Amino acid sequence: MHSQSVLDLESWLVENAVSSGGWAYYSNKSASIEPTCLALLALKNSKYESSKEFATAITFLESCIGANGIVVSPNGRPEAVWVTSIVLFTFVKLKLNASAISLMASILLEIKGTVTKSNQAMEIHAKGINPQVMGWPWSLNTFSWVEPTAWAVLSLRLAGLQDNRRVTEGVDFLLDRLMDEGGANYGNKTVLGKLLDPVPGPTSLCLLALNGTKEATNPKVYASIAYLKQSIFAPLDLENAFWAVLSCSLYLGDNPDEVVQIENAIKDLLAKFFKELSSENQPLGKSVCRVALAVLASKALVDNIFSINVGSNKVALRKATIPSESWDEWGKKIVRRLLIDGLGGVHANQGESLLAWKSLPSYEDDVLSALREMYQTFKQKVPIAGKKVFIKPNIVEFNSNRPIHTNPVVVESMIRLCLEEGAREIVVGEGSGHRRNMGCLLRECGLEKVLIENKIRFVDINYDQTKRVVNLGAKSKLGFIYFSKEAYESDVLISVPKLKTHHWTNVTLSLKNLFGIASGQAYGWPKNELHFQGIVNSIVDINSTRKADLSLVDGIVGMQGDGPLYGEPINANVLLMSDDPVAIDATCSRLMGFDPAGIEHIRLCSKVGLGNLALDKIKLVGTDLAKLPQFRFESPPGF
Repeated sequence: MHSQSVLDLESWLVENAVSSGGWAYYSNKSASIEPTCLALLALKNSKYESSKEFATAITFLESCIGANGIVVSPNGRPEAVWVTSIVLFTFVKLKLNASAISLMASILLEIKGTVTKSNQAMEIHAKGINPQVMGWPWSLNTFSWVEPTAWAVLSLRLAGLQDNRRVTEGVDFLLDRLMDEGGANYGNKTVLGKLLDPVPGPTSLCLLALNGTKEATNPKVYASIAYLKQSIFAPLDLENAFWAVLSCSLYLGDNPDEVVQIENAIKDLLAKFFKELSSENQPLGKSVCRVALAVLASKALVDNIFSINVGSNKVALRKATIPSESWDEWGKKIVRRLLIDGLGGVHANQGESLLAWKSLPSYEDDVLSALREMYQTFKQKVPIAGKKVFIKPNIVEFNSNRPIHTNPVVVESMIRLCLEEGAREIVVGEGSGHRRNMGCLLRECGLEKVLIENKIRFVDINYDQTKRVVNLGAKSKLGFIYFSKEAYESDVLISVPKLKTHHWTNVTLSLKNLFGIASGQAYGWPKNELHFQGIVNSIVDINSTRKADLSLVDGIVGMQGDGPLYGEPINANVLLMSDDPVAIDATCSRLMGFDPAGIEHIRLCSKVGLGNLALDKIKLVGTDLAKLPQFRFESPPGF
């Protein structure tokens, strides 16, 4: 199956290596650990294994291994330990630096996810799972999740440590997180009593890690294989399909018909991928991980990189200690929080807030004209001419029957308004906490076409270069926040959320939308660390550190009930704009039939001076607040 076309993919990887060493997530960015590891694994046993690019990539990875064995990306978050196991797997597979392998394996065995203890957390998260079984977290001192646990189990089993108690516990964790019906979500099975949908990526990694263990014959594993075959034979996302091929290929046994089916599916998937790769109209750029996975999937039946022969070469372990926060660091964090609390926040309370709104029956109406009219109110205070503008819509997931994402018509109208106003550069970006492949999501929701037609670049925030910024809030325990560099440093940051309910925060509007400018590399999926710190706390701190300069809420069709993913559409027929994210969120909440003073993150953001909540502090341009349409949105579960 090693055709000329696959050789071309290997050549593409070499040609798109970062000159200083390693690979980026996208071919025009700086090097990161995960794509570097996948590219090296894809090039194993190829003619490029002796290339300069291969050697400098290894040097890049070695430079990321700390003295304690924890691997940290350049400019990355030290607590984000999840990449350590990916590097360990790569080093063992490629038979690299034995000392580094020993160091990484030793520290990895010391890293544990925390155990859910509170009754509330147990009620919300732990139904259907055993929360006492520990796996591995995305970042230190947080919960265990499927993907980091799967990578840890894979790498440690490959290192001959399959009998270590932590590894057997990790195997138990993965089996526990598989659903009886097949598949795994990121770590839970239910939230607020609702069964979660399985996700192909975590499911594939889970099965890769379980292959060859006694648990591999469990009925939940077979059900999960059946689930993954949907991603292979009816693919919505080629990245998930490649992961599913790698996983299912290890469970074929001696059935020749199944082998032929998978072999033909691989050919079909590669044909689709070559067509995709040849297109120059890719607002995101070309994904190194997808190319590497295509190469690995092409070899899945003959030389599967994830096939493990355990027990042959047990790695020698050494004493390892997880780094703890120094008294000096802890003291500085406490002093900072006390100072900010004492000052009532670092933002001075403003005067009266202005808010513009327009009634629009549908997306077929002239949205751009409505935006032009509303923007006149804010043009002097938020000038766009000559500025770099970063537009942040809400694109967490896609379902054609539910209004989950900001409508592409609204995003396109904002793009065109910025073009008319003479923006120096316009970038659209999002970092979904639910999906790791933004390219597929852009296509499904219709935004990719908008970006191509308007020649606008898209930034996948989860994989963008990070910007480490001192946390100017005081609610979470985070000393720093790791933002997308492009979003944080933009001259004008425009938040363009959907008018929706949310099962954690009651509503999700402009303030909650900025959750998406925090890096997935730093916090995991689904933005795990930010949830762990308390969603409300994280919302306040993110907006305290970098709030939106302008907000536009898409309320032409909103979502009520079980938001942000499973609610029902409701025609609110409005667009709202303001330079005060608190005022616009408070006004939208009132429009939805909710008291903003009872919505914790809006109340706290107002309290720390990020904007106005009170009715008498918000002026509706052209009319008064009493004339805004009033609805009674169905509340989300728990509110």
